[in-house]
Amino acid sequence: SHLMYGRGGVDVFDPDYDKAPDFLKASCYDGVVHPGEMVFYPGQWWHATQTLSSPTVSLSSLVVDQQCWKDVVAAMKAECIPNPKNENKTNFPAIMC
Repeated sequence: SHLMYGRGGVDVFDPDYDKAPDFLKASCYDGVVHPGEMVFYPGQWWHATQTLSSPTVSLSSLVVDQQCWKDVVAAMKAECIPNPKNENKTNFPAIMC
């Protein structure tokens, strides 16, 4: 189940309006993010994301912040370096590198 970790107790992709009638009043921004694009949610915004295709990378401010973002970028780039232990394939799909 994708209940946003229990926050609000609403399945945002299939809400039960009988159990959560106030959800009918919720504002929703709906869009599709295409390859090479990104979406940014400001801190403390209640949100839900549904992956429509792969490969996809999702990062959270729980993982990336002002102090570590360069390390995260370096680690992601390292996943695109051919790995001799894995027939020189990259850990990320080629389309992401």
